[in-house]
Amino acid sequence: MSRDNSRRNDKNLPFKKKSTKGKRTKGGIAIDNAFEIPINGRCYINEIPTEILTHIFSQLEPTELNAAAQICKHWRWIITDDSCWKSALIQFFGSIPFRRLASDSWKNEYMTRTKLLRIWERGRGLTLSFDPRVGIIHNLYVDFVNSWMLAGSLDKGMVSRCDPSTGRISKDFIFSTRENVSHSISAMLVDRHRILWGYKSGAIGLTILNKQGSNRFFKQFLDFHAGPVSVLAWSNQFTNTIVSGGEDGLVILWDVNSGRCIKSLRTDETLGNDTIITTLAWSVKKYIIAGTTDGTVYIWSIDSTLISSSPDNYEDISPTKITGTSGVTSLHYVESSNALIIAYEKSSELKKFDLETMECICVFTNGHSGNVTRTIIDIQENSETSNENGIKPLNILASGDTLGVVCLWDANGCGIDKIQKPFRTIEGHLSSVTAIHIDTFKMIVGRLD
Repeated sequence: MSRDNSRRNDKNLPFKKKSTKGKRTKGGIAIDNAFEIPINGRCYINEIPTEILTHIFSQLEPTELNAAAQICKHWRWIITDDSCWKSALIQFFGSIPFRRLASDSWKNEYMTRTKLLRIWERGRGLTLSFDPRVGIIHNLYVDFVNSWMLAGSLDKGMVSRCDPSTGRISKDFIFSTRENVSHSISAMLVDRHRILWGYKSGAIGLTILNKQGSNRFFKQFLDFHAGPVSVLAWSNQFTNTIVSGGEDGLVILWDVNSGRCIKSLRTDETLGNDTIITTLAWSVKKYIIAGTTDGTVYIWSIDSTLISSSPDNYEDISPTKITGTSGVTSLHYVESSNALIIAYEKSSELKKFDLETMECICVFTNGHSGNVTRTIIDIQENSETSNENGIKPLNILASGDTLGVVCLWDANGCGIDKIQKPFRTIEGHLSSVTAIHIDTFKMIVGRLD
């Protein structure tokens, strides 16, 4: 019987013959290459609506998206459209990020975040533990780009230089004294190029570092507090001046170059002997703010840039006060709203005050059951300007409590009846939160356990 080839002559159903070599075998499996593929010019997958294709593409990894873009012009148009990458990011992470890692395009934002996430996942099982050899660590600075770390101890008054990628400890320790001997101190600040020391004698010292922490220069200031230094503050923009608070009830503005006291600010003549300045907030051109163990917050309206250039032109400046019922644990000044956020001991709430009227304008509540132990604020530049989505960037306030709960708040917002609730609550810790780090990609929480 002859083979019927009538269908092959039908012009309405063209076929392309792939192969006529019959069947071949591989590993005992027969593979038929003599199949025929319709070539009628229609691509049914491209008839799928763009919205559905975008959703499909949003499930792909960045490398897979790049490969898919080479298939056809239509796919390439969809994938190179930035809205596709934005949809992919929302689909993968669940929402628009609070902070942008790459502001130029959503494609770079998506690829950067997924790359960092893969690196993070690969490193979760790798734990490097080492001893910086300074005893109890009270202060840390880490530079992951150049792979070096500074770990400081108040008990020994010294800082060690380490490589966080290998755990290697430099033998060249940084001491708080000119004689390079260990000496207990009461306060310390550490960053990339500077270490600020506060001594129990009331003196202040400063060590200047180069890029890798060597070739350092030590300087001890000429004036001093009448008691131990309890807290220190500095500014990354205004490096010629620092601020210190002491158990003598004084807040002192210092000139770094001369090592002299520019201005001494007294909290209160009736400050008790047991009352200590616990925290400082410093807005260089507006305020110096100090919180104490008795719950009182002192605000001096002062432009530090002007007073440092002509201190003799300024007479004694009287502070305004905000009175609390328990010790102040943290202060955060929000310049965009000219407000001050205060956390108190033995309180599960945070309060925001207007610095023009000194009145409480908002209470951050309904988030913590335990007392707040740690707070940190991430201020976004141009927070009053809307982004391309018409949404103002958040100034994020993060707080942790004694029960291990972490809450995220909109620092600029306030709800009905002056009550602000957290927009996100993170549980899972079983002990008190001791440290919080937040950046554009992640949040890291330390706890007692």
